[in-house]
Amino acid sequence: MVVMRDDEGNLRFRTGPHSSLRLGGYVEAFYSYNLNRPSNNITNYRAFDNRHNQITLQALALDVGWDSRWVSARLAMQAGHAATAIYEASEPFQPGTGSGAGTSDASMWRFVQQAYLGGHLPTKVPVTIEAGLFLSPLGSEALATNQNWTWSHTPLFFALPFYHAGLRANVQLNDRHSVRLGVYNGWNNVVDNNREKSFALEYNYALPDRVKFSTVYFSGVERPDDAPEGRAWRHTLDSYVIVQAGERVSLLLRPVVGIEPNAFGISWYVLGNVGLRVMARPWLYFAARGSLLRESRATSVDGEASPITIPSEWMAAGIFTIDFRVINHLSIKLEYRHDHASEDIFFAGQVDGDGSDAAPFVANARLQNTVTLGATAYF
Repeated sequence: MVVMRDDEGNLRFRTGPHSSLRLGGYVEAFYSYNLNRPSNNITNYRAFDNRHNQITLQALALDVGWDSRWVSARLAMQAGHAATAIYEASEPFQPGTGSGAGTSDASMWRFVQQAYLGGHLPTKVPVTIEAGLFLSPLGSEALATNQNWTWSHTPLFFALPFYHAGLRANVQLNDRHSVRLGVYNGWNNVVDNNREKSFALEYNYALPDRVKFSTVYFSGVERPDDAPEGRAWRHTLDSYVIVQAGERVSLLLRPVVGIEPNAFGISWYVLGNVGLRVMARPWLYFAARGSLLRESRATSVDGEASPITIPSEWMAAGIFTIDFRVINHLSIKLEYRHDHASEDIFFAGQVDGDGSDAAPFVANARLQNTVTLGATAYF
């Protein structure tokens, strides 16, 4: 059996003349201190690094993939703090019948990160049809922190979907260009919460060690059937470009625009990331990233549409990270982050409420600053 590593560092075992088994995984843990010192110990509007003054097991993941001439499959299982946060954000509850149809909710799916089966068509240009549960194609950030420049995920990662369930077709035009068409249940839905399906069209370009470009158009009804906004068809265009400026410097630009005509008028959002990463030594990296979210919610005499991204007119974040990679397959990141919003969406000092439905926590701050030390081991 031949053993090698792929471009992402995963172990790959040659199991036959036209088949291979891929094995990867990671463990992530962090300690974060919020200078607001909120009494509920919550750093609000973060993807996963949202616990103050606690050592947290963020994620434990095991990823197995198999590929042959005609068939491929992938199963990635997860546990930890991030696993719960991903699905509790918006996964719908679907009751069962007790006579064959089981209940579906966040607790059922939280241990599954990705799971899909693919078939390779016998065409001149490589085409793969896949069905199952996928991570979202939107954006440049990976779920695993070792693949990102910073420890914390940007507000864009938190505001846009984490995952989709459905069917997609991948076409590899050549070694630089590829396209993908997906039909999904929706935005963070393993099971659908409405009658309509969502669609995504992707284009990706890669020139190794120089440029990576991606653009995704995502469209669909993302509110439940009984939403006061009605059958609101949402449109999102998400693009990014990463440029390698020499051997040591990488630059990132990511603009996102979206619009949703609904029963109250037109809601729209504009999001953006800019980033810089510098390799000071082969084992030492410095990264800085700035983010801005701006949303306008439709309003009429009948009411106001609920938020799509964040419950604030705008939110900005600045992140500075030092990444130590002295040992292979181990990343230790020290990070300072500042978040600021136009309204009180964060927590500081003594926070009212107990977190229950009857007495939810009451946000009382427009900004927060955190210092985080995180470590991830991966293979």
